[in-house]
Amino acid sequence: MSEAEIYQPQSISISNSQVSGQVGQAGQDLVQSQTDQVPKQKVFTSDDVVIQLETIERLIQNSHLPKTQKILVVRHIEVAKDEARRESPEKTFAANSLKRAAAVLKSADETVSAGHGVFHKVKPVIESLLPWFGVAKSFFSL
Repeated sequence: MSEAEIYQPQSISISNSQVSGQVGQAGQDLVQSQTDQVPKQKVFTSDDVVIQLETIERLIQNSHLPKTQKILVVRHIEVAKDEARRESPEKTFAANSLKRAAAVLKSADETVSAGHGVFHKVKPVIESLLPWFGVAKSFFSL
């Protein structure tokens, strides 16, 4: 056997994950590279979170939701805003409050005449806040 046949480089390609690259195995020298391909997201401060929650609040106030649902959703958002303003916010508590608001909106959207797509308007704003809350999309059932 020739040296080229003995030391054929081998590689494993990893895809459909947050990190992708190649892992190689060689008889002598090994060069390995790894690339982080997760898109960089804006890191929100607590003030940024409050601003985004106020955006959701305005969308709700300007929606065609029944008054009782608006009041309920806004109440949950206010709790999340109050928590975000704290010196050491309890992010899980704030996320749970926003989750309750999202559940009301999603339910309203599912009733054909009431929601008018307000959940779909709010969804991108909620998704932008996920890193600050430290939760996955599935937490909000988005």
